Amino acid sequence: MRRVFAFSTIALAAALAACSHGGNGGTTPPVTQPQSANVSQQKMLREQERVPSSFVAPKHPGFIAEMPDTQTWTQGIAQAGEAPVPGGMFDIVNQYNTIQNGQHVTVYAGSIRPTGAGILLVVRRSADLHTVNAQTMTVASSAVRIESASGSDLQLQQIGRSAQAIQVRVPL
Repeated sequence: MRRVFAFSTIALAAALAACSHGGNGGTTPPVTQPQSANVSQQKMLREQERVPSSFVAPKHPGFIAEMPDTQTWTQGIAQAGEAPVPGGMFDIVNQYNTIQNGQHVTVYAGSIRPTGAGILLVVRRSADLHTVNAQTMTVASSAVRIESASGSDLQLQQIGRSAQAIQVRVPL
């Protein structure tokens, strides 16, 4: 049994070698390859004879033609908005959106829930909206609203007991 197995293994290896090297197991001489200059000329002739196809493949049913940019970044002061933090931490009054140094920056104004102190939450996002960095700044004893903005200078209005104007430079 071992002899039959060994013989069939050798026969299989020889057949595979003959197939992979272009032989047919007989005494046919191997086909010689033309010279490289001749090969490149033949390839150029085949390329010139190629007829372009007029076939157009149908679109996949789920194909959506170029969609408009859905990541448009609204700039300026917006009266509504929720801070991207767990609910219950802040009461947001309004927000200021801008683009600085290739980053999307949003400054949320309002108050922190437990104490009622006026706070700014500055959120920076990378242009692809994947990297996020946030910091908070306490700016008053009660809630604040963004009245105007010029670059990183914000004019705030304190809401509540003593309504007063506050000038803040936010690190953008």
